[in-house]
Amino acid sequence: MCDNIPFLHSEKDWRCAKYGPLGLIETILKVGGMLVMLASIGLYDPQINRLEVISWSKTALVVVTGVIAFIHILLIPQRLLEREVCAIAFMIASALAHIIAPIIQLTAADPSQYIFCFALLMLFGDIVKLAFLKIEDEFQVHMLSRQNLIFLTSFTAFLYFATLILQGLQWSIDLVVVA
Repeated sequence: MCDNIPFLHSEKDWRCAKYGPLGLIETILKVGGMLVMLASIGLYDPQINRLEVISWSKTALVVVTGVIAFIHILLIPQRLLEREVCAIAFMIASALAHIIAPIIQLTAADPSQYIFCFALLMLFGDIVKLAFLKIEDEFQVHMLSRQNLIFLTSFTAFLYFATLILQGLQWSIDLVVVA
């Protein structure tokens, strides 16, 4: 089907690859993050217009999580070209979870604990992925050089870290301690 188009041609067969213990740890951490975002849907409140009282910290959080969601959406075609069935399913689920993050921040009163846990689990998952890439010298994916894959993983890890920092700032600004 796509093999006639040189850019989309892939020598790889359809498969479900094995990544070993580090891949399993990364998957468990990131699936945990996805489940946290799925659980946050319970906070959705269509009755209240949250955009009337949006702070700069919440705006920054929405932008950062939106950028991460956009990156994950862009990675879906790459996974399709990679022809790895498990990675395709994982990336689609991950993109959906990442789409939920900015939306729930705009439609829920306080999804902060979900956003924090999600970003923390995803950050740990990216750190494990970087360790995997460092150890596994021969790992390559379609259309991404090894250096680009390391850069992309480092960039998303930085964005998750920025999400944690912004969430901490939002807590320190928005939450008032009453004695």
